[in-house]
Formats: sequence, C-alpha cells, structure tokens
Amino acid sequence: MLSGTNYGTFIKAAPVTRPRSTRLQKINCLTISGSNRNPTLASYSRDTRCHSSKSEELGGFVQSARAAALDDLNAEKKASALAELAIQEWGLHGVKFNEVMAQVEESYRFTPTEYTSGFGTDDELVNPAGTNNGSNKVFAFGMLYELTEEQTLRLFCQFFEDVKASPDGTDHGNIRNFMKSGWPGIRMPTLSLVKGFLAITTY
Repeated sequence: MLSGTNYGTFIKAAPVTRPRSTRLQKINCLTISGSNRNPTLASYSRDTRCHSSKSEELGGFVQSARAAALDDLNAEKKASALAELAIQEWGLHGVKFNEVMAQVEESYRFTPTEYTSGFGTDDELVNPAGTNNGSNKVFAFGMLYELTEEQTLRLFCQFFEDVKASPDGTDHGNIRNFMKSGWPGIRMPTLSLVKGFLAITTY
C-alpha cells in the first residue's frame, strides 16, 4: 500500500476504464455520495449485492437449462427404447396404444399434417391434418426410426390385434391399408414429429 495516499483523490485522478457494458452496470448499481463525488463504502457494498443477485439469477437459469436438457435426453432414450421394443416380436406385448402415444408425445413435438395411406390403391385414404392423429404419429415415428412395416404395426398394439382378428372388417382404415401396401402406400409430405429441444432466449 502507498503510505499517506488519499484514495479518494487517487480514484478521481486515475479512473479505471471499463468496457461500456460494465460501466452501465456500475451506474445502475453504485450510489455516488459525498462532496467529492467518490463512491462510498456503502456504494461498493451495494454494487457487490447487485452482482451477487445477477450471479444467482444466472445460476438459476443454468440449473433450469441443465434440467431441461436432461429431460430431453431422457425422453430421447425412452423413444429409442420404444423403437427397440417394436423391433422385438413380443416387445410390446401387453402394452396399450395410449401408452405408446404417451411416450411419443413426451419425446416429440407433434404438428398435425395431412397424410395418405394406401396411396395409389382403390382403398386410398387421405387424412386431412388433425384427423386420425394416432396413425399420423405412428407412421411418423416409424419413419424416424426406419422401422419395417411389421415393426410399425406393432405400435398400434390392441388395434393391430383387432384388425388381424377381423380381416374383412372396415374399421381402422389406415392400419388395414398399411398392412396391404406398406411404406410405398404412405405419403406424408411434412413429417409430423420433431424432436423436443431446449430454446434459450437471450435479451
């Protein structure tokens, strides 16, 4: 330390140059008092509290971002596990269709799109956006994971079993068309499923 130095005078005579953004922060955080307009001890204390608050806010944001990223990772792992079960002949035995839908919806953002099953056949079925969303999700999921027709049909769970039990029925038209014409009969110009992602907004 410099003996006998008047620190108020020293600060005034040789101010520290800071980047513009930092100087603006200091203006917001410091209170200037006293006849010589030098920052007081109380002012520096307030400055410290201000930066501490900013650090806590940033820390909270980082924690939230990490948690969201972990959720995305877990959802992706679950979706991969679902695809793996569909590949196994008895992997989805006893699983209900609504359980499959719940997992798909947890892992992906769904946007209803128009799609067609049985394209080019007498039974061609055009599904306007917002109709038969369950089949829409299954076909999109099968495309994403490059599943075969048989593997994709397993994702329909009990509805696939119902169709197999009534081959001459007329219900579940998309499933019946897919059983007949497979992937060549599916037309989905816009994929309805997109992986969930963490959006970080900066100001």
